[in-house]
Amino acid sequence: MDNKEHTALLLAARALNYKFFSIVFASEITFENVNGLCNGSVAESLSVFTAIKASNGATYAQRVEALSARLSAIGNYDEEQLGVLRDEYTSLFVGPIAVEVSPYESSYTGDSQLLFQQNTLDVRNAYRQSGFLPLEYPKVADDHIALEFAFVAELAKLACEAYERDEEETYKIALQSSLAFIDDHLGIWLPQFLEKMNTSEHADFYLTLARSALEYVVMDKFFAESIENKSLSYQHVL
Repeated sequence: MDNKEHTALLLAARALNYKFFSIVFASEITFENVNGLCNGSVAESLSVFTAIKASNGATYAQRVEALSARLSAIGNYDEEQLGVLRDEYTSLFVGPIAVEVSPYESSYTGDSQLLFQQNTLDVRNAYRQSGFLPLEYPKVADDHIALEFAFVAELAKLACEAYERDEEETYKIALQSSLAFIDDHLGIWLPQFLEKMNTSEHADFYLTLARSALEYVVMDKFFAESIENKSLSYQHVL
C-alpha cells in the first residue's frame, strides 16, 4: 500500500472514529446498538492510526488497546451488565439529581451553571458555516460532546469523499474546517472533561472512553496537519 492509499484509508477511518465517539457519548449502550459498537470494527478503525509517527503514539496505542478490550467484553454483556453501563452513563452525564461530569463545552469554557451561552452560539456558528445543524435544532444545546464529535465526523466524511474523487478544493476546506474546530473547541475543553471524569467515583468504562477520545483527537490533529503540510510519515506500510 503506497502513501496515497494509506492516507485514503486513514481519512475513511477518521470519519468512522468520530462517528463512534459521537454515538457512545450521545446515549447509553443498549442491546439495539451493542453489536454495531463492539463487533471489532471500531477497534480496527482506531488501530490504523498507530502506524503514524506522532509524539503521543505510545500513549495512543495503549488507550486504543484498553478501549478495544473493554468493547470486546461489552459485546458479550447480558441485560444486567448493560444495565450497569446505563447507570454509569446516567450518573455521569444525566443526573437524576446533579450531573457529575457535564458533557457540554460551555461548562468548561464559560459559566458552568448555564447552557446556551456565547460559547454555545460559537459552536452553532461553526456548524452553520459548514452547512450543518443538529437534527433537533434549536431545542438542543449545540455544544454537547456528542454533537461536536458528530460535526467533525461529517467534515471528515466530506473530506474523505472529496479526496477519493480528487476534488482538492472541497477536500482542503473540509479538512481545514475540522482542524479549526478541534483547535477552537474540542482540543480546548476535552482535557478538562477528562480531568473532571478522573475525579468521579462512578467513572469506569466512560473514563476509558474519555481517555481514548482525547488521545484520538490529539492523534487526529497531528495526522490532519501533517497531510495538509505533506509531512506525514508512517511506522510501517499496512
